[in-house]
Amino acid sequence: MPRHRPAAFLALLFLTLFASAEEKITEKELRAHVEVLADPELAGRAPGTDGSRKAAEYIVGEMDSYGLEPAGEGETPYQTILATGGAERGRNLCFLLPATGDSQGVVVLGAHYDHLGAGPEGVFTGADDNASGVAALLEIAELFASSREDRPRDVLFLAFDCEEQGMLGSTYWVAHPTVPLDRVEAMVCLDMLGRSVMDRFPGCVFAFGTEWSEDMGHELKETPRPKGVEVWNIGTEFVGPRSDFLAFGLKRIPYVFFTTGTHEDYHTPGDVAEEVDVDSMAKLARFIATFTERVASAEDAPRFHWMRPNGLREAEVVHGLVSRLTEDPPPGTPDWQLGIASWLKRRSARMIERGRVGVLDRATLIATTQALTLTLLQRNRSGPTEERK
Repeated sequence: MPRHRPAAFLALLFLTLFASAEEKITEKELRAHVEVLADPELAGRAPGTDGSRKAAEYIVGEMDSYGLEPAGEGETPYQTILATGGAERGRNLCFLLPATGDSQGVVVLGAHYDHLGAGPEGVFTGADDNASGVAALLEIAELFASSREDRPRDVLFLAFDCEEQGMLGSTYWVAHPTVPLDRVEAMVCLDMLGRSVMDRFPGCVFAFGTEWSEDMGHELKETPRPKGVEVWNIGTEFVGPRSDFLAFGLKRIPYVFFTTGTHEDYHTPGDVAEEVDVDSMAKLARFIATFTERVASAEDAPRFHWMRPNGLREAEVVHGLVSRLTEDPPPGTPDWQLGIASWLKRRSARMIERGRVGVLDRATLIATTQALTLTLLQRNRSGPTEERK
């Protein structure tokens, strides 16, 4: 096990940071960021569009006002994403907060700022996906820049472009890093923090990835939960390769991916700023800030190595999720979907009672949870708008 800094020192450090987070990370500022980035005038922030350019200018202006250093190409915050033939696909945005002394390494905090643009259905404003993640990124950057705690690592804030095109922005950054990749010790990914699974679980956040790093799992476990925050720590297989953590994980860089999950307006024009829950967002952003500070302040770098996932903990998360869904299902949910949820509730309860989860049990948990979530989303998208609301 790596060494950790003295408990008394860390307790004082994190209490100071948490108190500052309460003051600096506010519902008002989060709402303001989301409303700017999800403004219909930005036309969905598709890469290469005027709306994308305006979103990038806003992010750069905010980061510059916090005093962060540009960490892109040519002493600018920009990194141009090039296709194989040399065509420009988009632009990543890169900002560095240096360590307070000699830097031991780099911790990346990243969120994608692009979305789907506009189409016949309307403007895909992407308030939750992912104006919410960028809003949290900005607020955490402001907090860190103002606190100037005794931090032995640089923190690199990355706003990725082209995530919706297959994580092209993060993949390009890892292939062409603007800081030496061998100095990057951990990655924290923020993608969709403004809603919750079917809008039924305010204050709950998934944390994926600790099966690849016991040390990241330790820091997650030790991070204090603000009142009203519940952390669902389960294996990445439950979500799959669906966000910007993937490129880092493939390079054996420890990661944690935070998301509140999908909902009925995911990838539809209904994902608007008015539906974002800024009260929950603020609590989650403060929690993620404290977790990131723990990782950046640890004495040793987290190690990347696969561990057997905690199947029993995953069964408990799934059981809690489907129990609430069956008690308070989305309006109009058909009986057959409630039947799947009830079956999964009983199956996970038996695993918990037995006190162990086998390989086939875990595969069943993953496949059935994914199928249930996808069918609930599809049902809600095809239903009448008035019913869904």
